[in-house]
Amino acid sequence: MDIRQINDAAIRMAGPDQGMECYSVLCETVSVYVDDSKVSLVEHKTEKGLAIQVLQGARLCAASSTVNEERDIRRCVDRAMAATKLAPDDPRVRGFVPPRSPSLPELNVNDRRIHGMEAGELASLAMQIVEGCDAKVPRGLLRASRIETAVSNTMGTDVWSESTAVYAHFTSMLDDPSPGEGTESYHGTHLDFDPSRLGGSLRAKARHSAQARNQKGRLQGLVIIPPSELGDMLLSSAGSALNGENVVNGRSHWRGSLGQDVASPEVTLVDDPRIPGPLCSRFDDEGTPAKAKTLVQAGVLQSFLYDNYNGDSTGNGMRRSASDAQGSYNHAVSIKAMNLCLLPGRGGVEDLISQTDQGILVEKFAWPEADPFTGRFALEVRCGLVIRKGEVVGSVKNALLTGNMFDALKQVESIGADTVCTGNVSIPTVSFRGMELVGN
Repeated sequence: MDIRQINDAAIRMAGPDQGMECYSVLCETVSVYVDDSKVSLVEHKTEKGLAIQVLQGARLCAASSTVNEERDIRRCVDRAMAATKLAPDDPRVRGFVPPRSPSLPELNVNDRRIHGMEAGELASLAMQIVEGCDAKVPRGLLRASRIETAVSNTMGTDVWSESTAVYAHFTSMLDDPSPGEGTESYHGTHLDFDPSRLGGSLRAKARHSAQARNQKGRLQGLVIIPPSELGDMLLSSAGSALNGENVVNGRSHWRGSLGQDVASPEVTLVDDPRIPGPLCSRFDDEGTPAKAKTLVQAGVLQSFLYDNYNGDSTGNGMRRSASDAQGSYNHAVSIKAMNLCLLPGRGGVEDLISQTDQGILVEKFAWPEADPFTGRFALEVRCGLVIRKGEVVGSVKNALLTGNMFDALKQVESIGADTVCTGNVSIPTVSFRGMELVGN
């Protein structure tokens, strides 16, 4: 039974008078795990699942289940129907998405090389990363998935999509008394990364970390943050402020700021599913057509993101995760950007460094997130490159970078052109004023 047949069966079992939405997913995943520079485990997993929402009056209830046979569908339908007897009325329930034509043409999010991929092929790619590192690789994960999703409801919506997703995360250490640490990640839809470049970057970051000295005192100047660290900082702050649920509930930092300056004129943020990313699709997970949306234009707030529950949907009701395709049927719909893009500027990282009189380029934070409501952060810098008069003169560690992301977006100095996809964010390297590095 394919996933569209699962949806049809669930709606048929519920009966002609029952309002229902069905989200079904088939995910075939090959994962390769590396421990101590060797492949330790190769895993092939196929998963089929169903999520149901039923609507009775103003009561909206849900259930989910893996699906191996038809009786699994029946149990899922029965659980969702039974829940409606216990649920309270919800005045915000809007019903289900009516059928609409797609806004986007077919997207380049399906790598045919991943279809039916053998584990040995992926293991070979993982080992090319290890060999390119030429250092210890304590941990590594390379995952490739083929994903089918189908959304159907009793309003007549019936959409299906197929995509692929690739995720990699590796760590490195030098075989020295001071081993340092390096990390590299990759998010994408295709197997088009360069394993030797990824390995080389792992070694370079471990070397910088091994050579780093404890930061003493305060360092003021420009702070350059690369995509690997900035993506989560942007998503946890601006992504939260742009979330329509936070707007409705009064939690968004940018609530009431439409048409006002919220960032530097250098900053334009677009949710653009046309640029391939792990969540990009012509429809969201409620069946609403996706489209490119300008959220911040030259620093001015233009719009927010919504799902079907919190407002007029912008095609951002999502169940899927950008780093792991498994288990999406168990997740409730939430508002997510499909691909939050900070539009690039000019030049590469070297140009940003050469333009910096004094500052630091952060290679690794312990955990790069900002407070979603206030934007404040105090992040441990595991490794940062010290810059003086346009040149890297050393590296530091054990320091604290403090600041506020909402303020930082107003104090952007320069934006690079080296856009990288990190989950559901596509972002270049950015330099900021107004942050402070504090050591012992």
